[in-house]
Amino acid sequence: MAEASPIASLTQALPAALQIRPPGPSRTASSRSLGRASVPSIQLVVYAHELPQEISEGVKELARTAIRNNVRVLEQDGQEQQRHGAQGGVSGTTWLVRFRHEEQMSPGAVKIDCSADDFTAVEPGQDFVVTVSYNRPIEAFRGLGHVLAITRSLVTFSPTSNASTDAPSNRRTHSDSPAPDPMQEDTPPEKAETEAKLDSQETGAAETATREVHWSGKVGEQLRRDEQCLFETVGVMIDCSRNGVLKVESVKTLLRHLALMGSNMLQLYCEDTYTIPGEPFFGYFRGPYTEAELREIDDYAYALGIEVIACIQTLGHLGQMLQWPRYGQLRDTPEVLLAESAETYKFIEKMISAISGPLRSKRIHIGMDEAHGVSEGRYRQIFGYKDSTQVFTAHLRKVNEICRSHGLNPMIWSDMLFCLPAKNNQLSGYYDPNSVVTAELADSIPEGIDTVFWEQVMILSVSGYPLCVSLRLKNASR
Repeated sequence: MAEASPIASLTQALPAALQIRPPGPSRTASSRSLGRASVPSIQLVVYAHELPQEISEGVKELARTAIRNNVRVLEQDGQEQQRHGAQGGVSGTTWLVRFRHEEQMSPGAVKIDCSADDFTAVEPGQDFVVTVSYNRPIEAFRGLGHVLAITRSLVTFSPTSNASTDAPSNRRTHSDSPAPDPMQEDTPPEKAETEAKLDSQETGAAETATREVHWSGKVGEQLRRDEQCLFETVGVMIDCSRNGVLKVESVKTLLRHLALMGSNMLQLYCEDTYTIPGEPFFGYFRGPYTEAELREIDDYAYALGIEVIACIQTLGHLGQMLQWPRYGQLRDTPEVLLAESAETYKFIEKMISAISGPLRSKRIHIGMDEAHGVSEGRYRQIFGYKDSTQVFTAHLRKVNEICRSHGLNPMIWSDMLFCLPAKNNQLSGYYDPNSVVTAELADSIPEGIDTVFWEQVMILSVSGYPLCVSLRLKNASR
């Protein structure tokens, strides 16, 4: 007697098909007014022995933490003839996902293919197979993210009028057209009760607007992709210095989302929120990351194809540290380090060593933005007057030397290279397209330094109204 395949047994244990609530009085044609319908519950299956080594750990972690528990990595004996694939009807079905590492593909490229246009038309005993071809690991995870999105895009809605609970809108229609609209969620009991109370308060509505539900198994056109990322590095920077430090578990959650979206870089912006051996007042009462925590984050990100880059400050934005008497000798102004001081560079050496040690990346962001007042505080009392631009670039060269001694390639925010020559602290010189960097200033910048443009607030115009967009992430505090 043939042994049941892992996919066949898994299919039998699939969760019940999603149920959409029956229609009732509603203020709008929302999910509460949809007819009752059943749609297939898709389960993605990956065989562990088929996984390329460089993505194996990451895929297993994404499966373990899948929000809807709809990704499984199975150990099996490799006897493909015993597998049972897609099953008709709406009780549930499985898609077999395979990953293929292709050296000839260019970095940033991903290709997704599938074995049939309609997964419901696959013959019994055959698999509906989705193949993700990639060069870099991050594209493999981006491909998986795309496939997951399509599993939630089987449903579309068409409006009906004068509908009631007995109308055809209450019956599932297997449409011939694919459905790109988002999948409706199961409604928790407590939320359903609240919504029912709200609905019961609506009076005077003789008829309720409803929508007819359609779903289709024709997902081939949506699944198939042949894409090339236009940027070598795509990612985000998370501010871990204001309003709380992102917890390690929250960073891991963020990393999983980034991987499924194809982002391959995460910068953690830490002014004083990391520990330095022998410096208990650095990050005091600020919830700093320990060396072990940074290493844990980096290991987790590495398994998902993501580079973690430290983003620190080595000149300005250090008021939290400089408030302590312990660091009084390093202070130029309340926010800015004392350039040209030997003690300052000894401390910066400690900073760079502490933050870069736990991380694999050979890139580091050393900040230096908004260092307003540099050389105008204690510096002037100790060293006399010097042009702030010259002090800034001399400091940059010294910090660059420290980075290079650690095998690191530094980058900086570029605003002060415009603001200092313009003698303007309001950043107007930074955003002025007519601002010019002189040849003398350009020559004073160390070779190999990457300059990064930053923009916190954009003023846009939508229908004549100004729209302020602030790029911030509010997160849980440590």
